[in-house]
Amino acid sequence: CVTAKSGSLNAMSAVNDKNVWGVGSGGVITKFSLGGVQKTATGSDIACQVQKSGTTKDLMDVFFVNEKEGWVVGYNGTVLYTNNSGALWTPKNVGVYDKAMKTNDHLYGVFFLNKLEGWIIGGYFQSFILKTTDGGKTWKRTDLGVNAVLNSIY
Repeated sequence: CVTAKSGSLNAMSAVNDKNVWGVGSGGVITKFSLGGVQKTATGSDIACQVQKSGTTKDLMDVFFVNEKEGWVVGYNGTVLYTNNSGALWTPKNVGVYDKAMKTNDHLYGVFFLNKLEGWIIGGYFQSFILKTTDGGKTWKRTDLGVNAVLNSIY
């Protein structure tokens, strides 16, 4: 159940002791429910459900602020947001177009301290951090001056 095309997962995030989200290649978002009453065909008590992300871009990280609100980031500036436990994922434009590369920068990590304050890390050759203090309505970019890909932020 990892992906519709048997791809791989790049990151997982536990919302609580029963729900874990995974993201990966080809735009896959998968919700794992642990400790269900019904066993799967393999005898496992882990059920999984592949979500419709609306993208085929590789997704690199996922973070849920609470059981309903979650963020996903990935290649080519992909940012997705849900406020209904993954029933619908909405694309967000965070303004990461790279003029030299003529494409959107890749985004590798996402972390939120609370519903309002969060960070995204990304970049091709010059790493940067995006910060929001209004729940993702606006993002402020800070270039880090690092010639490397930084993969995660906490």
